[in-house]
Amino acid sequence: MGIGNYCSMFKDQQILAEALVQKGVLKPDVVFAITGQAQAESVSFEDIILGKKIVDEEQLAQIKAELLHLPYVNLNELAVTSDFLNLIPKKVAENYKIIAFAREGSKIKIAMVDPDDFKAVEA
Repeated sequence: MGIGNYCSMFKDQQILAEALVQKGVLKPDVVFAITGQAQAESVSFEDIILGKKIVDEEQLAQIKAELLHLPYVNLNELAVTSDFLNLIPKKVAENYKIIAFAREGSKIKIAMVDPDDFKAVEA
């Protein structure tokens, strides 16, 4: 039985749960238990797995980037200069949690906390 058959989560949370099982990060019975807890507590599946440290935040970010077909960037491994920091107005960067970190020709590379945030993508 696929996870989708017994998870009644938001679609993106269901896809995330399935990816975690496919990658061997979580077992289906663990996903089932967490899903039940999420529903009972009216919180997201993701909030529980992060809050209980069931899945490492870095690993989760990598899996989500893969699901969204986006490259994953760990900004802790890069030296971001003030030239890039000033490319996006501070209010915009703080509001949408985005940062410019590199340039490739005429293109600027942007990192964002939540690439699923449509408003941030549009900004």
